[in-house]
Amino acid sequence: MRGASPCRAAAPKSAFGIPIHIIRRSRALPQSEVIRQLHPIIRGWAHYSRIGVRKAVDARLDALTWAKLRSWAHRRHPTQTTPGVIQRYWHRLGTRLTFATSATAPHAGHLHTPSEVSITRHSKVRGTRSPYDGD
Repeated sequence: MRGASPCRAAAPKSAFGIPIHIIRRSRALPQSEVIRQLHPIIRGWAHYSRIGVRKAVDARLDALTWAKLRSWAHRRHPTQTTPGVIQRYWHRLGTRLTFATSATAPHAGHLHTPSEVSITRHSKVRGTRSPYDGD
């Protein structure tokens, strides 16, 4: 039996279209403001799809967000090299590079990824039972 997965038609519109629009309209905003605008949308999509099979969707969303944020950073610093831009805007949290402000910034924060939200599996309630029994 296969697990439930997010609708393929809904994913490009709701998950992949909105961050592009926000990144495109916030070309002049500081990094902390971009993170503040993107965070609820990415977190909301991750919570919406957390009960299904979503590893491929998470990977696609991560890759698209990375590419769009990288182009946002290059637009702000057109003469800097790619490693220089990555060093400025992406910081290592654990084992992963994350789009984050520096720890000394006044509004320090990082952009959460959909893979940080755990997948919740639900067990089927048998016909003679009730989910309110507490079993």
